[in-house]
Amino acid sequence: MTPHPFRRYRYSVGLIPLGTALVLGGLMASCASLPNAAPRMESIEPSRQDAVAPEAAMGAAAPSADLATEMAANVEQTGDPTLLLPSQMVKTAQMTLEVTSVAEGLNQIGAIAQQHQGDITGLQDQTPEDGRDLHTAQVKLRVPQARLDSTLEALSALGTVRQQSITAEDVSHQLVDYQARLKNLRQTETLLLEIMERSGAMTDVLQVAREVNTVRQSIETIDAQRNQLQTQVAYSIVQLEVRETTPSLPATPPLAEEINDTWQQATHSVGQLTVGLLKLLTWLAAYSPYGFVLALGGWLYLRHRAATSPALHPPTEAGAE
Repeated sequence: MTPHPFRRYRYSVGLIPLGTALVLGGLMASCASLPNAAPRMESIEPSRQDAVAPEAAMGAAAPSADLATEMAANVEQTGDPTLLLPSQMVKTAQMTLEVTSVAEGLNQIGAIAQQHQGDITGLQDQTPEDGRDLHTAQVKLRVPQARLDSTLEALSALGTVRQQSITAEDVSHQLVDYQARLKNLRQTETLLLEIMERSGAMTDVLQVAREVNTVRQSIETIDAQRNQLQTQVAYSIVQLEVRETTPSLPATPPLAEEINDTWQQATHSVGQLTVGLLKLLTWLAAYSPYGFVLALGGWLYLRHRAATSPALHPPTEAGAE
């Protein structure tokens, strides 16, 4: 028996409020704690997070998918998010190291990072221009968390440690929260896909498809944040400041090199003096007509003055009465 057209239309329309309610419920459950966890993602290093998986670090504490699922199941059964399995810690170390030579120290630091399956992610080398300033460098290392202690011990052997600190942050709650939100969003996506298969009208299908697209974007965002946090757990950051104990004195050049430099400076000075004299003679030659006119005028003036001097002052006779 063929169902009445009006009943079929009423059934298809009734799916839309159900799909909308499921979408809203999933989004509200998945985004409830997003502002508290999202800002923690800013300190991850973007240059290696895609290339290195958290599980690749030897002995790293990054949770696998089964472990995260088990943690989420533990929370779901007990209702207490504090009852977790192992603690997931994000560790950061800082060290100030004094060495005899910064250049040699940087080479040794690179070898230590490679030996402990880490790498250098940042380097700032401030080389002094004279011997009065200290040669310093800032190095940023990234090593597996399981090798953090051995890495710090190897770095300490390079010189004198002036300052060292380690900070740790427990992110187990955030990982469990991400896993639970992903589970809810995937369930919502499955229900929406079932609703879209049962929908008959094109407008209903398009509306449900938009809701599915929104849910999938939320899944991708949260999954990326979870992966970044797992990478932070798997790899620790070491901020290292390296500086020399005494200022670096410039190397003294050999005697032959100093004599050669002095000879070149002397010949250059003689050349500059010769060029200056030639320029002066050229200027004098150019202004010589004016000098001749001035000299002739002065000579005529002196001659005229000598000729008129006796007439102005006649000599007196000694025997005049």
